[in-house]
Amino acid sequence: MTVDEALEALGLPPNVGPDREAIILQAVLDGKASVSWSKVTSNYEGHVGEFNVFSDALKLSGVRVNVSAETEQKIADAMGCLLLTPKLADLLWAQAGVILTPKPRPITASTRAMVEHSFDIDKELEALGYPTGLMQTVGKHWVIDELLAQKPGRAMNYGWHFRGQSFGGLKGEVTASLLKDSTGQYVRLIQGRGTAHDMHHADYSQICVLVARSCTIDGVEMDLEAVLKDPVLAHLASHTGKMTIFRQPGVELDVVGTTVFGEVPQS
Repeated sequence: MTVDEALEALGLPPNVGPDREAIILQAVLDGKASVSWSKVTSNYEGHVGEFNVFSDALKLSGVRVNVSAETEQKIADAMGCLLLTPKLADLLWAQAGVILTPKPRPITASTRAMVEHSFDIDKELEALGYPTGLMQTVGKHWVIDELLAQKPGRAMNYGWHFRGQSFGGLKGEVTASLLKDSTGQYVRLIQGRGTAHDMHHADYSQICVLVARSCTIDGVEMDLEAVLKDPVLAHLASHTGKMTIFRQPGVELDVVGTTVFGEVPQS
């Protein structure tokens, strides 16, 4: 499929805006999204957490769509999910079976750039022999973080982890959870816990990767929000421990869903 063919299949407006966000959200609500699932694990003071996450970014017509933090929160609500925390985003990268390189380009929010960015990832996957399973990085995440309580009107983006101490001349930042690689060096990423954007912002790099609310802690099924409220267990999924922010601030809860698309891995 060519870029032009993908654009036609998507049927989205040429640029970011409320209309494009609404069409993407409605497509998800109509069950047209493509999602696969993987499991990541976390350990803290003898406790073990298992979290179900998107293996790849959410797709429509085979394309990893860009969404605002507002739209991603509404998708999460509909799918019985939460936005990632920075720590969960770090765990995704650390436990991914397929490691891809970030794909930065001049900032743009056009739908064509959305398709081209997704195609660039597919080209790298093709070169690797089309591996499956949990893959990172496929873009930047909208995340929930306690810092949002101090940043009214803001959303937080985070991601583009990379191997080594620099990427394309960029040193980036150390991960929020102080993740270390096999050599003992701190893992770095291009986009640290950024709050430059509001919840309506979207660009070519902002994809949708979520975590299911339903998780397993020490062999017992729990709601991830309850885990994040617990002063001890929260450390399994949050680099700051106990949290009070569980959704993108400013997004009303319109629909609560318990049905997710694709097969969620069983414990």
